[in-house]
Order: sequence, then structure tokens, then C-alpha cells
Amino acid sequence: MKNTLMATHLRLVGMAALWGASWSWGKVVAQSMAPLAAASLRFLFASVVLLLWMHRASALRDLKKLSGRQWFGLSAAAMAGVFGYSSFFMLSLQLVPAGKAAIVVTLNPGATLLLAA
Repeated sequence: MKNTLMATHLRLVGMAALWGASWSWGKVVAQSMAPLAAASLRFLFASVVLLLWMHRASALRDLKKLSGRQWFGLSAAAMAGVFGYSSFFMLSLQLVPAGKAAIVVTLNPGATLLLAA
């Protein structure tokens, strides 16, 4: 039980480190190539990793069960949510320091809660 708990916590710390490092890495990438090209490469890389992970978990057969309408919705959500976020992420890092951008995004849930109330 303790090993599983420790592994979970290490994964969470690793994810926080990767997410935090993405701002400085994104700043370097945004300055060295076109933002939309960088966003496209980020989207492509993430898609390949996801498909490999799904193949390893034998979850690809579930994708074959999706209807055309579900594929359309999934594609639209991916383009808006993932590719759109990545595009704006890269575009913003050309204009704003990485530290300030990270703080703005980190404060978004709290600001959304306050504005919703």
C-alpha cells in the first residue's frame, strides 16, 4: 500500500514539474519557430503518444466503436481544446514573459469561480 501511495505522489510531483517547465520550454520554442508550427508539432507529438499508450492498454478497439457523429465531436473538441490552447499558448509566449503567463493561467480557476459567483 505504501509503495502505491509513494508512486502516486511521485507521479503527481513529476507532472507538476513537467507542467511548470513547459512555460520556459514553450518560450524557447516560441522564439525559435512559428507559433502555429510549434502548436501543430506539440499536437502531433501528443497524439502519437496518446495512440501508443492506448494501443499498449488495448483501448484502440473502443475507438472503432465510435459513430461518425462522435468522431466529429471528438475532433472538434480536440481542435478547440487542445490545438486551440496550444496555439494561444505559443502565440502568447512571444509577447509575455513565461513567468507572468504561468501565473495568469494558474489563477484562471479562481478568477472563473469569482466571476461565476
